[in-house]
Amino acid sequence: MASMGGVDDGSIYVYKLSGDYSPLCKAREPGLKTNQIRFFNNSDTKLISAHSSSVYVWTVDIERKNIQKEGLNMGNLKRDFTSIVLNENDSMAYTGTRTGDVVFLNLETKRFSYQSTMKLNNGIHCLS
Repeated sequence: MASMGGVDDGSIYVYKLSGDYSPLCKAREPGLKTNQIRFFNNSDTKLISAHSSSVYVWTVDIERKNIQKEGLNMGNLKRDFTSIVLNENDSMAYTGTRTGDVVFLNLETKRFSYQSTMKLNNGIHCLS
């Protein structure tokens, strides 16, 4: 299980779901506003997170009890990412934005792939 702290906390916690249910590891990123996190479909040790201006892939090292992040290359694209959906094989992420478009990210190359041409006036708050 994973959880995210508030804006003042800026932390992502990963918990073990057996025994004492204690936090397995924590990543503290002060000032990082996390809008959504989700585990990959085919991995218990990989997560993806949507933030105010970035998207990160996180890898949990269970033995060392730490978590490492890797940013995705967005090029010149500036967006406030609100939500994330992954395809079945975890090769693509679809992210909603406050500007109302959907941004497609290639998770194999860790790069921006495509941006929808249609925009919703009030932004995208949830994807499923």
